[in-house]
Amino acid sequence: MSIKNMEAQLHSGPSFSIASIILNNNYHYLLFLLTTAFKIIILQTKAYSDPGKLLTGHDLSVYKEKRALLTLIKNY
Repeated sequence: MSIKNMEAQLHSGPSFSIASIILNNNYHYLLFLLTTAFKIIILQTKAYSDPGKLLTGHDLSVYKEKRALLTLIKNY
């Protein structure tokens, strides 16, 4: 790319707006939250599918996976 082309591109401004970046990031964040919420609902259903069952290794792994998803949301 020549210097004249670079200068022309610099003066013409970006080909995208700041608002479109913000909306795009908010869309991805909302999609991330929704998919994570569905995963948590599925895990909750798995953990409480048999309320008479004691906390076993399988249930403990579901609990750990749910905690990991919540930590992922918090750190996002």
